[in-house]
Amino acid sequence: MVITRYAPSPTGEPHIGNIRTAIFAWLFARSKAGKFYLRIEDTDKEREKPGSIEAILDSLEWLELDFDDPASANSAITYRTNYPKIVFQSDRLEIYREYAHQLVADGYAYVCDCSSERLGKLRESQISAKLPPMYDGHCREFKNQKSNFNNCVIRLKIPRDGQTKFVDLIRGEVSFENQLIDDQVLLKSDGYPTYHLANVVDDHLMGVTHVIRAEEWLPSTPKHLILYQYFNWPSPSFAHLPMILGNDKSKLSKRHGAVAALDYRRQGYLPEVMFNYLSLLGWHPGGDQEIFNRGEVIDQFELNRVQKSPAIFDQNKLDWLNGVYLRNLAPHELWTKLVSYSEQFDADQAAWLKQFTGERAVMLVQLVQERLRKLSEFKELTNYLSNLPDYASEMLIFKKSDANSIKKALQTSVQIFDALPEPEFTAENVTAKLNAVIADESYQIGVLLHPLRVALTGLKNSPGPQETAAVLGKEESLRRINLALAKLA
Repeated sequence: MVITRYAPSPTGEPHIGNIRTAIFAWLFARSKAGKFYLRIEDTDKEREKPGSIEAILDSLEWLELDFDDPASANSAITYRTNYPKIVFQSDRLEIYREYAHQLVADGYAYVCDCSSERLGKLRESQISAKLPPMYDGHCREFKNQKSNFNNCVIRLKIPRDGQTKFVDLIRGEVSFENQLIDDQVLLKSDGYPTYHLANVVDDHLMGVTHVIRAEEWLPSTPKHLILYQYFNWPSPSFAHLPMILGNDKSKLSKRHGAVAALDYRRQGYLPEVMFNYLSLLGWHPGGDQEIFNRGEVIDQFELNRVQKSPAIFDQNKLDWLNGVYLRNLAPHELWTKLVSYSEQFDADQAAWLKQFTGERAVMLVQLVQERLRKLSEFKELTNYLSNLPDYASEMLIFKKSDANSIKKALQTSVQIFDALPEPEFTAENVTAKLNAVIADESYQIGVLLHPLRVALTGLKNSPGPQETAAVLGKEESLRRINLALAKLA
């Protein structure tokens, strides 16, 4: 059975590249009817940040990346009561120590008590000599029999000749010269493992068959393969995903916009859009299709269709895709999402929306649906409804018309609005009455509708005045038209 895992460190909110890795690992497992596990690699306590675990779980839940129970396959795997199905490395320190000591006993690792001062000087001299900085093996032969591990580290004994080769499922055959691989620290002096030891031990004990991770871990792979060899364990298959770059071809960073996955939730992107978009960052099944539902991606996902070259994160394309999804929603569905989003991230807007129900709520959505690219833009696009902007009287004048003709047109609108009972004050009825006046009295469309639009919205460009009036309601619409007439007095 195919088993993959997502193994983030709790050092802040997961960023886009990190979550893209989770999506690809999840997709591969689900496409093969396999298992997908979550492991928190929390052994670097200095870098750990409060709230990170909750952010990791929120990101996975938002994108609907469910994970399986590793204990169902291995009873030795345990987890915390309040975090079911999640493996925490900090709960497993004794396991890593035992395996590290086993490596020392078998002659595959050694105890090193070099001081930080010595290591610092060694690094400086190597850099000055333009040599790759790496441990010089000072303790490799002389202290490998040391039995006291206090205040010492344990280092992996890398073979000094030959190559370590493997076939990456994305990049093909990869090889590393062993003499250029550092004798990696496996267990630190405080008893905590490094990533390399804990990663290999846990992947083996959890039965992981495919390690799908970022390209930056490619140089670590030979160290991991040597550990698998020393332990006499079968190694998993490896797939290293391409980097994600900004439009300027530099590494994705805050200058390109948001980089944390949850930032996109706060900005009003739909989770199905982020799943769709991130799935295509480095993978594509071929053809011109750009909009996929979850089932389609699962059915077509294969690692051999993941590209080797960096993927480009295009903010404009993401905005376009989110806009397409929003326009394809039924108005009542979009309304539900807007209300939910506002309740989470904009209490003032949530309170304002409560006045809209039923058909009026649908009309409010329809005012902006064609122009909305993300849920956070709703406030800007509808601000004029709750707060009429101050505008100059000149904005009411249509082209070469004059103030008197505009006043007459606005007074006509007042008469039409006054004559419609509140229950009949709909966009359809307002449109019909305005069209009848245009036909009967030979009004130019612009002379009648332009000042009405400005009066209702305070804007030159906005949705149609008929729809706006229906959303504002009869009383508020009349108040705004009378304010416009006062400007022309």
